[in-house]
Amino acid sequence: MKVCVRFAAAAILLSAVVLLPSLGECENITERMQRQYEELQSFRAQFDQVLTNAASRESEERAGSIEFMQPSLVRWTTVTPEKEVLVVGRKFVWDYYPADEVAFKYRLDQMFSSRTMLRFLSGQANLAEDFVVDKQSEEKGLVHLSLVPKNPEPGLVRAEAWIDPDTALLRGVLIEDFYGNTNRLFLKNIKLNVGLTAEHFDFTPPKGVVVQDSSIEKMLDPGE
Repeated sequence: MKVCVRFAAAAILLSAVVLLPSLGECENITERMQRQYEELQSFRAQFDQVLTNAASRESEERAGSIEFMQPSLVRWTTVTPEKEVLVVGRKFVWDYYPADEVAFKYRLDQMFSSRTMLRFLSGQANLAEDFVVDKQSEEKGLVHLSLVPKNPEPGLVRAEAWIDPDTALLRGVLIEDFYGNTNRLFLKNIKLNVGLTAEHFDFTPPKGVVVQDSSIEKMLDPGE
């Protein structure tokens, strides 16, 4: 599901780490990353994203903005190639396509059935627990980490992260799924601890929009 794939990348980007000199100190990197995340209250940033299909080798470029507020509120607005608003609120997830005049409504647990994704998004993830840092290098002035999940799942079998050593912020991430499809996302114009409110992450479909509601659980007949 593309919503889960999208948030696997976004969730890793909610953290920040600093440059340390050797692979032997990777545990310190992940510990610092976790502490940074725990202190972060909110952020706003613009993003550039490239989704690549392994089978067709076709890529789709996206751009927009993302806003986050603790404990797990997200507003992800794609501007190009088409407008899309994805909101993770206090009770539901909304995925709204203005051009099609349709909005999809989900329960939180429907979107984040993956344990690793859910823990990242909620701020409970710890790289030392969930990933092995396979390699550390420098790339164009950024620290580049190759991450291998300790418990791979279909939507996440490999990840890469790029960290700005000057600002101690994670600037980019790439995730790869079981089929080799990749999702590469980079942040820019990052602003930390901005003045966001919980109401900013509420969503009400505009008048005339068709709502596809998947949040209502199916009631099973006792005889089934």
